[in-house]
Amino acid sequence: MHAGQPPVRARTQDPGGSGVRTPPPEPEVEDGPEVDYLHRLQEHLEVVHDFTRQAQAGSGVRQKRAYDTRCRDQVFAPGDRVWIFCPSRTKRVSPKLRSCWRGPGEVLQRLSEVLYRVRMPGQGW
Repeated sequence: MHAGQPPVRARTQDPGGSGVRTPPPEPEVEDGPEVDYLHRLQEHLEVVHDFTRQAQAGSGVRQKRAYDTRCRDQVFAPGDRVWIFCPSRTKRVSPKLRSCWRGPGEVLQRLSEVLYRVRMPGQGW
C-alpha cells in the first residue's frame, strides 16, 4: 500500500447505497490442490446444511405432536373461580419473590374461545 491510498476492505458496500453488504469477490486461483479442496468443502457443507435442515424440520414436527398430546383445552363456566396470571412489575419488589397470580376471581362471561370476563376481588365484591 502506497501513501495516500485508502486501505482495502474485505467487505464492500452496495453500490446503490442501501447499506447492504455483499460478500467479497472470490479470489482468482488457478487450478491446483487448493481449488479441489475448496470444491470438496463446498459440497460437504451443502450436504451437511441439507441434513441439518431436514433434521430441524422433523424435530419441529415431533415437538408439536408432543405438545399437542399434553395440551388440554380448559373451558370455564360462569360462576367458576379462577386465578389470573398478571406478571406486572413494581418498584422495589424482586420479581423472583412476588407472586404473579391474582385471585381468585369469578368468571362472569365467556367472550371467545380463550377470552373471559372475570370479576376480581375488590371490584364489587
